Amino acid sequence: MKKIEKKIFDNFVKLKNEKTFFTLINKIFQKEIGFILLTLTVAHPKKKLVQRIYSSNNKVYPVGGTKKIPRNYFYEVTFKKRKSFIGNNVKEIQKYHYDHKIITNLGAEAILNQVVIFDNTPG
Repeated sequence: MKKIEKKIFDNFVKLKNEKTFFTLINKIFQKEIGFILLTLTVAHPKKKLVQRIYSSNNKVYPVGGTKKIPRNYFYEVTFKKRKSFIGNNVKEIQKYHYDHKIITNLGAEAILNQVVIFDNTPG
């Protein structure tokens, strides 16, 4: 287990409140890798959408908000292959995310979508 994964896991088992846990994840990720926007979503593949359960920017991406799951390379990587999606530049964000203007207007020039599997379901 990598250092950051261990730190998150160790803290998860100690905390009883998901809001406190999400805030802690935010702090760990900001310190370890840095980010402009962090959202955590749960997938609803049958509805063809994901729903936000955490956002570091509720003004732009509010908790509870939904986003359509695009049927493109992003979908193939994250939902079919259950792998992380990395967009290394603005062109890749534009190509695979319909809300690319919102993302890039925040100053993001790269994107990482990390897949987490729970109960054998990507989310």
